[in-house]
Amino acid sequence: MSSRTVRRSHTLVALVALAAALSACGGGGSGGSPPPPPPPPASMTITAVTPSSGPAAGAYDVTIDGTGFGAGTSVRFGTAAAASVTVVSSTRLVAVAPAHAAGMVDVEAVGAGGETVLDPSAFRFVDPPALTFLDPGHLPQAGGTVILHGSGFVDGARVLFGADASVGPAQWVAADQLVAVAPAHAAGAVDVAVVNPDGQRAALPASLVFDAPPPPPPPPPVSPPVLSSLAPATGPETGGTVVTLTGSSFSAQATATFGGSPATVTAASVTSLTVVAPPHAPGAVEVAVANPDGQRSALAGAYAYVAVPAPAPSIASIAPTSGPAAGGTAVTVSGASFQQGATVTVGGVAATVGTITASAIAIVTPAHAAGAADVSVTNPDGQKASLAAAFTFLAPPPPPPPAPSIASIAPTSGPIAGGTAVAIAGANFQAGATVSVGGVAATVGSV
Repeated sequence: MSSRTVRRSHTLVALVALAAALSACGGGGSGGSPPPPPPPPASMTITAVTPSSGPAAGAYDVTIDGTGFGAGTSVRFGTAAAASVTVVSSTRLVAVAPAHAAGMVDVEAVGAGGETVLDPSAFRFVDPPALTFLDPGHLPQAGGTVILHGSGFVDGARVLFGADASVGPAQWVAADQLVAVAPAHAAGAVDVAVVNPDGQRAALPASLVFDAPPPPPPPPPVSPPVLSSLAPATGPETGGTVVTLTGSSFSAQATATFGGSPATVTAASVTSLTVVAPPHAPGAVEVAVANPDGQRSALAGAYAYVAVPAPAPSIASIAPTSGPAAGGTAVTVSGASFQQGATVTVGGVAATVGTITASAIAIVTPAHAAGAADVSVTNPDGQKASLAAAFTFLAPPPPPPPAPSIASIAPTSGPIAGGTAVAIAGANFQAGATVSVGGVAATVGSV
């Protein structure tokens, strides 16, 4: 036991020595042998103190292993008595550490009879760590190395960044310096804490700032487009004309408008745009080129839309193709490009016009002399279509002959055997006329 010193009470040693002397002399009783002395108490030893360090504030369990522990054994840490001691067995004590100044202390067990055993420098009281500043105080969002300055740092300490995001044990440099690698973190300030192996910790609120990356530099200034000319400068109102716009600083995504209507861009370069003009009402319009950044260039009245004449009407068929010369026949004229307001003539005489569509006109024929007649359609713009001899006016049929009439019969009687020659006088008798008498056919001579 070179590291531990056992001390016994002087009184106890003296009593043991006296008992030994009496036993050697045979005294202590008259006649008989004295009773054997009681066995000496087992020597106390301390073999382990667990943990071997703890916070200076105390109030935590420390297990002391050894031998010879009995009821009433007390424990001292340095000069301070343990808050309480539980004798678990003759080989184990559990003491509640007292508060104590930081530093290494002896651990001493004191038996109920006063015997003691000392384990020198067996326990260290440790002050809590203190964190004073970080270097650097700013990191990119990707994280990086940080040096922590303070005091009371213990080898094996951990560093926490933000909401207990531990990076594990830090590199211990000295009691006043740690080196840790902060993990990636969203932009903003975070708390940083140091936690020693005994659980004591120190924190520095919002002491490390993860910086957001700087915004990208603004794009270099772009020259505005300049539209100087275009060709051709005219086209039909229906659009579709391919126009070349010439100028400078055109973007590959430049757009063009004619009178405010978007044109279709088919090719683009810095100095030229090829576009297809959109439809537009007749007249001169502004032509403009705009780059994606909103910069634009325009030429007022640079392009003229020309009115396109309407197509001439055409007649494909007439139905029906004939009717009385007196007129009044409903006829449909079929064809194309008929306009509202169109007029129709049949044989040069105006017909009554009803419903008009682009492909059909309903008319009523006028009176006209019998015979074939041309049908003509004239649109309001003056364009005309004709179909020769398309309709035939039919002459009226001749009136029917007058009915025959009988004025007299002579003779007025004759034998029933027949054979009597009878003259019938009257009017409107025709060759081939027949005569019956009493419903029986008579023989006709001359008419």
